[in-house]
Amino acid sequence: MGSSAYYDAAAALVMPTLCGLSILVVAVAAERGWSLIGRLGEQRQARRLLKEAGQERQAAAPGTAGAKTKGRSRPRGAFERVYRSWRRSRFHRGTVEQSVTLEEGLLERNVWILECAASISPLVGILGTLVGISKSFGGFDGLAGLQPAVVSRGISLALRSTAAGLAIAIAALLLAHAFRKFAEHRTAAVEGFAETLLGIRER
Repeated sequence: MGSSAYYDAAAALVMPTLCGLSILVVAVAAERGWSLIGRLGEQRQARRLLKEAGQERQAAAPGTAGAKTKGRSRPRGAFERVYRSWRRSRFHRGTVEQSVTLEEGLLERNVWILECAASISPLVGILGTLVGISKSFGGFDGLAGLQPAVVSRGISLALRSTAAGLAIAIAALLLAHAFRKFAEHRTAAVEGFAETLLGIRER
């Protein structure tokens, strides 16, 4: 097998790999986006739960109201999960840390895939650039034997792979950063919510 065959085999792998990475980025972004859309209304829910907690604390001890929540379905989001724990008198500083850690893990799930794609795709693009340039040089068989078709295909592969690799890396990096920031904001909100409940209990 000659060097040209190796270049052809490498060229046949570069663009499908980049296409696979782009599909992976889109799939993870859609999954994370759909998950975060379901959490958009939780801030309003948190305010309502804090109001209920204040009213319950004024009326009676939280432990006496715990039986009301036993028959309900699973909690809808981190705020309700923390609130139910507060009502059942199993709420302390360790519970706050557990709730924040759990919410952070749920929010940052699969974000590492975006970060890996952001790191890998430029390298695959550079590989395609090197293969394309090598194929272009293979089209120079002396001045008399110049093969324009081979040269143009090699340059085309180099440009397309570089552009695709950079585009995927930039998109994945921006999405990962956005999801991380959202996770930081939401975990801070959950922590503040839990701290407020602790303050209500200690009154």
